[in-house]
Amino acid sequence: MVYTKIETCNTKSQYYASLLHNLLVALSSLFFILPLHANTMQYEKINLKDSEIKAMGVGIFTIKNTSSERGVAFSAVVDFDDKDGYTQNSSLEVVVVNLYKRAGENVKKGEPIAEISSNALSELYFSLQNTYSRFQIAQEVERKDKELLRQGVISQRAYQTSYLTMNELRLKMNEIRASFNIFGINPDNPRGQYGFLVRASGSGRLSVVPTQIGQKIPAFTPYIRIAKPDNDNVLLRIRVPQSRLRSVQQGFSVFNDRGDKIGIIESISSVIDKQTNTISAVARVEAKSFRVGEIVEIYVAGSVGGEAVVLPDDCWIKYGDDYLTFLQVANGFQPVPVTILEERDGAAVVQGGGLKVGTKVAKGSLVLLKGVMAGLGEDGSDSHGH
Repeated sequence: MVYTKIETCNTKSQYYASLLHNLLVALSSLFFILPLHANTMQYEKINLKDSEIKAMGVGIFTIKNTSSERGVAFSAVVDFDDKDGYTQNSSLEVVVVNLYKRAGENVKKGEPIAEISSNALSELYFSLQNTYSRFQIAQEVERKDKELLRQGVISQRAYQTSYLTMNELRLKMNEIRASFNIFGINPDNPRGQYGFLVRASGSGRLSVVPTQIGQKIPAFTPYIRIAKPDNDNVLLRIRVPQSRLRSVQQGFSVFNDRGDKIGIIESISSVIDKQTNTISAVARVEAKSFRVGEIVEIYVAGSVGGEAVVLPDDCWIKYGDDYLTFLQVANGFQPVPVTILEERDGAAVVQGGGLKVGTKVAKGSLVLLKGVMAGLGEDGSDSHGH
């Protein structure tokens, strides 16, 4: 009896094993696919008739020249390029009391731009006058003590006291004068019709300037910026979402809405803004039509090298740990793994698989081709949404 039961169990096991094997063979024949060689990570050809390809809704895409690809769209704030120009800052909070020039106008060095006023600025000017008067007295005392020291009337220590007093007042006076110079105010001729006269620190085109009388200018704010006459460069400050970091890298090209290249990404911040979950990227561009302060739409794209091509998003899909595209071959498709170098709006820059301009690949319904590869319906991984 024992031997009979064991023999019966073995017979049942062989029966189910044989049944499973036959089922796998039948499914493989049904989907026209050969086994996947996992050890070499090479995928076998998918055999399909034209009628089957059409029924699955799979189209064909021919890889084209990618030189006109604009890349991913972003909004950017146009800012002044501090490398080539002049910036005048407010070291105190002031109010605009008169305007002579507007943004976009040309100015010459020393030409009046605006008048500003505040109690703190008036007190600073009074302090400058007081310090200058004291400095003149200290300078005269130092000159006389130096002569008395030469004659031997006073000691070196006594002379040093007057010398140090004079230099202390000189330093204080120069510090106050520098505060006026930062504003663009000539400390030797500071007064205008209604307040302190702000003059251009250099010749060029006004990019930033107060817009109206009565406008408050906070302390430590760049309130006047002048671009040099021969400089058309501006900065584009781009906020990049974390999900788009692969789309904006240093050295990537920047395009306008017509697809014309206007500059490159010069720097990318390594710090994430926790409030917006973005990082800051800066591009220097040459574009006469941009005005400082406006928000413009630009496009960013990496340079597509000789071994890389641009594929629409419905021409590649994730399968396990690989990204696949399907080359059109005789009687079907050949799955090949590719590397995603850069994601763009509706497309990606990919490399590998022997892809080049003119190569034909499957487009759309790739999830069905992926299902064919999976055999029993295990699709290997999440789809890219095709």
